[in-house]
Amino acid sequence: MTLHSLDTPTRNDPWARDLATECVRFVLNAQPQPDVACRVMNLLAMQYLMAHHAHLQVQHGVLRLELEVAQVSWHRAQLIAQRMRGLVDVDDVVLEAVRPMAALA
Repeated sequence: MTLHSLDTPTRNDPWARDLATECVRFVLNAQPQPDVACRVMNLLAMQYLMAHHAHLQVQHGVLRLELEVAQVSWHRAQLIAQRMRGLVDVDDVVLEAVRPMAALA
C-alpha cells in the first residue's frame, strides 16, 4: 500500500528543535494479530505523522510491517520506535534512515 502525500499539520519536537528532519523506516516483527498494524499506525497519528509507504506481510507465523515516515527528527523517531517496542505482540523494531529530506523534494 502506498499513501499519497497529504497536507497534514506537523508537530514540532520540543527537545530537538534544531535537528534536521529525515525520512525513516520502521521495520517491525510482531505476532500476527489483527490489531497490531492499527495500534502502530495510531502511535504515528498521535504524533501528527503519517506513513507515506507501508508494507505488511505475514510469513512463517510472523507479521512484518515496514513503514516509511518523512519529516521526523532522528531523536523523535527513536522515541517512537521505543514506544512501538512497548506494544503488546510487537517482538522487535529496527529503525533505519532512508534518505535526507532534501532528496524527497
